Amino acid sequence: MTKEKIIKKIERDSKYYDTLDEQYKNDRDIILAAIWKGGSYHISVPHELSLDREFIADIVDWQAHLALHYADKSLQEDKEFVLELVELDYDVFMSAPDTLKKDKEYVLEVLEVDGETLLFVDDDLKKDQDVVIKAVQNNGYALDFADDSMKKDKTVVFEAIKQKGEAFCYADISLKSDMDFALKVVQEDINALSSVHSSIAKEVKSIVSASEKSMDIDTYLSKLGGYDTPYLVLLKSDAELAFMKNVILETIDAEMDEDEYDFVTAVLTIEDDLIFVAIDCGVEDIKLISQKIISKLEEEQTKVHIAVFHHNSLGKPSETYSLCTQLLAETVQSSREKSAVSYNDFSDS
Repeated sequence: MTKEKIIKKIERDSKYYDTLDEQYKNDRDIILAAIWKGGSYHISVPHELSLDREFIADIVDWQAHLALHYADKSLQEDKEFVLELVELDYDVFMSAPDTLKKDKEYVLEVLEVDGETLLFVDDDLKKDQDVVIKAVQNNGYALDFADDSMKKDKTVVFEAIKQKGEAFCYADISLKSDMDFALKVVQEDINALSSVHSSIAKEVKSIVSASEKSMDIDTYLSKLGGYDTPYLVLLKSDAELAFMKNVILETIDAEMDEDEYDFVTAVLTIEDDLIFVAIDCGVEDIKLISQKIISKLEEEQTKVHIAVFHHNSLGKPSETYSLCTQLLAETVQSSREKSAVSYNDFSDS
């Protein structure tokens, strides 16, 4: 039987490897196929392969947590080699020797490559503030793997939120219900709002909403989170500014229940006749809100032009805003004498 056929059989059933003659069990490709398919610790690897750096690196592609298990001790203790493997997949560190997992200086190097490697370091280091801060600065989600004492540490948690707002979900409840700290966290990254304790969430949201109004547009756009997909809205009108803002806020308040959304609606003044709104809602909601605003302003014999662009989280908020300004210009150009609203393609809604 050819080697190719043997490998195909192993790919269908990893146990087939156990039935092979020894001559096949020493073949590099067959052994890799068995490890990749079976994810097992029991496969015997010839000594020359356990010293083969490329062979060990190949294991990482499919079963990273097993890679160092099959490596010779000299490679397991080779800090530079282990670091190279962690760059490929942090799960490699699961089978690293305890001497490396307990070596603080080395662990700090590893965490700079991938913060989530914290999952596999020695438990004592998971209580070490220096170590945990290094981990969460690389990946905020690494907070999940820290000792519980670190999840109560404001310095550690805030560093995690600076890297990834959603990491607040891993903080201790004492911090999630601490008004001052929760407010600080949410102002740093609005995506942390969803993890604020329900007892203070509404108040935090209200305070943050008020502070958003004083931001300039560039600052606001820079703070939009990587998972946010709000509608960006530009409204241009010859109505008195305070009146127009009041109409916008009253309409939003009347037409949607913001308690259903973690996203904080923003209403910013761009120019005396131009207002920006960012709002998280459904397609029909944003259409209804736009039409209601037009109706209310027309009742006062005032026209308004509105552009609505749905931000895709895969793109840059600044680019979406730029597209929205283009859409507004087109709307004004095509309908100078009467109110009008234009929407982008809502196919991704």
